[in-house]
Amino acid sequence: MFDGNVRSAVQAARAVLPAMREARFGRIVLFGMNGSSETRPHRGFTLHQAAKSAVTAFARGLAVEEARHGITINVIEPGDIREKSLTRAARSSAPHLIRAAARARSRTLPRSSPSWLRPSAIS
Repeated sequence: MFDGNVRSAVQAARAVLPAMREARFGRIVLFGMNGSSETRPHRGFTLHQAAKSAVTAFARGLAVEEARHGITINVIEPGDIREKSLTRAARSSAPHLIRAAARARSRTLPRSSPSWLRPSAIS
């Protein structure tokens, strides 16, 4: 968990910072998660939360260090998007979108479809 989040952020920054410093300009954007900028634990996300909080702490420290070189470092925290599109559709009086999504989920590809379209080829 830490390797994929924290280590990759550190390595990416290490790779691009020399050129950004030389140019006296740069933008680094890292990904956090809801609550990673403050202590707001989520059940079942302990390690993920800790890793994303470490990314946020790294970004804050690096932003202070690199500001004099014209480099900004930001963390975006995309929210939970599960099923919200359906909720928004229902609120906007668009039940046809909900029905279309349900129909699309229930469809299967015909046997004659190309193999690269089959779900087993996508994963």
